[in-house]
Amino acid sequence: QPVVPLEGGATPASPVSGNTYIYYNSTTTIVEAVKNDGSISALSNIPEGRPELNDGTLASYMLPGITVLNGTADTFSLTVNQLNYLPILVASPLVLDALVINVTTLTAGACRVGIYNADTDWQPTTLVVGSAAIDTGSAGVKTTAITNTLNAGRYLLCSNSSATGAVLRMYTGYASFFGVTSALGGNAQFQMFRAAQTYAAFPATGDKWTSVVQGATGALYHIFLRVLTP
Repeated sequence: QPVVPLEGGATPASPVSGNTYIYYNSTTTIVEAVKNDGSISALSNIPEGRPELNDGTLASYMLPGITVLNGTADTFSLTVNQLNYLPILVASPLVLDALVINVTTLTAGACRVGIYNADTDWQPTTLVVGSAAIDTGSAGVKTTAITNTLNAGRYLLCSNSSATGAVLRMYTGYASFFGVTSALGGNAQFQMFRAAQTYAAFPATGDKWTSVVQGATGALYHIFLRVLTP
């Protein structure tokens, strides 16, 4: 079925069933994309924004598309050569200026974190950005400066480690697109995707995950984003 561009958000007098109507503003930014079944409904592309104090200080790090379920600080233990993927869903363009972790228990070694694009199966495709080696031999908040724009779409946060034992600050989160794991057992909540990968810089095309970690709590978010522009 055809895609019909409509500048200025004009509504067609006689919408055609099956057509997709894409509405543009004056700068040609897509603001609505609606598949019509005979009547038009709206799907607005509204920036999520991010909390900021009135002096310009950011008040939080972000996990786009994710609801934090447990605000109580928890921990996530890194394992050598273990690749962890955690999905986020970006609704509107974001400019990032940092990837952030918090090492709470030190172990000599290093970890890397990054972001991949994801396909509709939530498998990684192309690398957006990957950090250099981050020292896990000292505790504290570790910030990797970046300058990357995430357009609306699916992404996977990722981590890997050169050693077992370092512990990162972690919060559990969930989103409607997770569903529940197909075993439908007593611990069916999605926690992360995982694969084996020798620790090194992340490849340009992501290694596909081969297993799903599930449990009684939500996903195990231990990588956070600092948003410069919502």
